[in-house]
Amino acid sequence: MTEDDFREQLARRGYGDPELTEYQPDADGRFHAHDFSAMLLVTAGEFRLVLEDETEVFGVGDWCEVPAGTVHFEQSGSDGASILAAKK
Repeated sequence: MTEDDFREQLARRGYGDPELTEYQPDADGRFHAHDFSAMLLVTAGEFRLVLEDETEVFGVGDWCEVPAGTVHFEQSGSDGASILAAKK
């Protein structure tokens, strides 16, 4: 998905403006959940979304939506990652 396509999807789905987040190489988080839904687009590197029972791997141009209350954590690949993320 292109950034323009992503921004169109955000508007259609009622999300706010996206913000760029940069992850250092091999970044690793802790399990947590949010009280908001998030939609993200990978713009550089490799991004992993670790859920309680699976890990989803995303590359440049891949996107996902994480519903509010989803227990997860984020990881990046060996080159780090950049994502555009928006909340609702």
